[in-house]
Amino acid sequence: MIPGSDSWRVGRGTHRAADERSSDALVALGAFGFVLLGVFFALCHLFDFHVFWTAGRDVLHGRSPYPSIESIASDEKNYYVYPPLVALLSAPLGLLPFPVAGALAAALLVAAMYLSLRILGVRDRGCYAVCLVWAATLQAITLGTVGPVLALLLAIAWRYRKRDAVCALAVAAAVCLKVFLWPMLLWLVATRRYRAGAMSFAFALGGALASWAAIGFAGLTSYPRLLSRLTSVEEGRSFSITALGHALGLPSLVGHVALVAAGLGFIMAIGVLARRPDGDRRAFTVAVAASLALTPILWLHYLCILAVPIAIRSPRLDRIWIVPALLALPIPTSGGNALVILWGLGVGTATFVALLRPAAPAAAARPAAGPVAGVRI
Repeated sequence: MIPGSDSWRVGRGTHRAADERSSDALVALGAFGFVLLGVFFALCHLFDFHVFWTAGRDVLHGRSPYPSIESIASDEKNYYVYPPLVALLSAPLGLLPFPVAGALAAALLVAAMYLSLRILGVRDRGCYAVCLVWAATLQAITLGTVGPVLALLLAIAWRYRKRDAVCALAVAAAVCLKVFLWPMLLWLVATRRYRAGAMSFAFALGGALASWAAIGFAGLTSYPRLLSRLTSVEEGRSFSITALGHALGLPSLVGHVALVAAGLGFIMAIGVLARRPDGDRRAFTVAVAASLALTPILWLHYLCILAVPIAIRSPRLDRIWIVPALLALPIPTSGGNALVILWGLGVGTATFVALLRPAAPAAAARPAAGPVAGVRI
């Protein structure tokens, strides 16, 4: 087409109309996401954050944030069972009235999800809009969980994976906040980042000991029994492999054997993929998959961290961003329903199978570290 000709003007007008339709669709999707956010806030009431806020206030007043074994057995649900670091980080917000603290926490969680994608070089606004309407993201924010913070830490670990100290600190902080992310240490070892792996283990161990010391080691000796009791009470309502065994009426031993077998398989897969084409990204992806698959309690909102391996694989909107949206459930539990658990595990598996395809050369060659425009760490 010759500039200035009628056909050139028609073509330019067609492209402009297509861009306007795309922009309108993104605005509509974003608006829908914020409407859903309001609905989920009405359903979830920052339940998890209220537990953190209460634990933070306990720490400020010199009390142990941990419940008794009896309260776990009674299934009251409003008990604090996280590592002490979460309570310590919540302590400053414990100084504020809950409505103010909750609004601030929700804003920080939204910002954490946004930064997770931004740090990974995602510029396509469609990715942000679609991620916002995932039920996992909505629940993670409106329950007030640590999920978006975990996503941010994983994004930092990947983006700065060639900077040992930064990567190690990010992985260690993630493990200290949620122990189920321990397979990320295997990713560091499998990709021969031995120094970063050793530093991360040391940071995680030191951080755990320091946080326990900060609360006077309150609840330390009973913590393993507390977690064991929590698992026996709650795992059947989650989306985990052991929950599926419960739902199918299988002996608990079968579920635990399946979990061990899956663990061995994931460990082997991380090591094998790390030495194949696009191995760094694929080993990272399997480590995230292992973290989710091997935890005996897997709530739906944990899946918000899927945004990280998806953003690494596809920084522009494509079909893989849509797959997690298929888990459109209003509640974070499976209710022990085998079909619901199978659906959750199936969607997660389909996501990771798609992610494990070798990336295009352009995507695989993206820089591993360095500042991102518009972002300061």
